[in-house]
Amino acid sequence: MLETLAYAVLTILSLEGIAYGYTDRRAFAVLAIAMGWGWPRGGRQGKEMNRGLSWSWRIGMSILAVFPLLPVEKGEDLRVM
Repeated sequence: MLETLAYAVLTILSLEGIAYGYTDRRAFAVLAIAMGWGWPRGGRQGKEMNRGLSWSWRIGMSILAVFPLLPVEKGEDLRVM
């Protein structure tokens, strides 16, 4: 019962973070890091995960977290296209 409640709260907080990410892009970076480093350790199948797959997931999500922190192109130049 308590585990189910914890997963429900975590899911709601994740959805709130995604919604907040549309106004502040840094939230997507934080969520990517949290998913990359938190999910393989926790979860219902966390103990049975392949170690190589777990590290690949962590590295991939850490790299993905960089992209929301990069500057957004504010305009387009037709000469470049």
